[in-house]
Amino acid sequence: MKKTIFVLLLLVFFVSCSGKGPEKTVLSFTSWRTEDIERMERILSVFNSKHSDLEVKFTPIKDTEYDAQLRTSLASGVGADIIFLRSFTSVDMYKSGYLLDLNDVIPGIENFPTAAKSAWSWEKYVYGIPFVGVTHGVYYNKDIFTKYGLNPPQTWNEFINIAKKLKESGELVFAQGTVDAWTLYEVVFSGLGLISMVEKNPGKSL
Repeated sequence: MKKTIFVLLLLVFFVSCSGKGPEKTVLSFTSWRTEDIERMERILSVFNSKHSDLEVKFTPIKDTEYDAQLRTSLASGVGADIIFLRSFTSVDMYKSGYLLDLNDVIPGIENFPTAAKSAWSWEKYVYGIPFVGVTHGVYYNKDIFTKYGLNPPQTWNEFINIAKKLKESGELVFAQGTVDAWTLYEVVFSGLGLISMVEKNPGKSL
């Protein structure tokens, strides 16, 4: 009888030990936006509370050091699982095998506008998706447009043709009211110019 009780106790012990459930999967998430720490922690606390088997940890990197550290960590095999990608300049990381093709991973990815995916696409592969939308506005000087008989452009070609005419007329075509150069790059060259080039050359690496 004592032997039977001892065996039962052992069974209870092993069953209780095995009943702890699977270990939690921890995913690392990084970006160049250290200012998002408090916001991301609030978002991820809600997400993590709804997924008992999963935990996402946000560890951003200083923006001026992000690109170099990201590429070094990916090359050494210790890169983050979820990463922020720069627009139009990350295709080499996909070609090197560091990024996953998302076509069969993200439900409804085919519904994303081509222009929205173009910054993180190569040929038929999509290795990144936008998660926020930003509208870039361009102000124009009504007096100058009236002087040359111009109307606000409705297409990219009209925009370029107006810029050329104003330049040929000796006008200062573009100006920005900020100190940081990245704003001009993001709005005009990356946000407007490159999207237009991608739409004209789908599937090609720029």
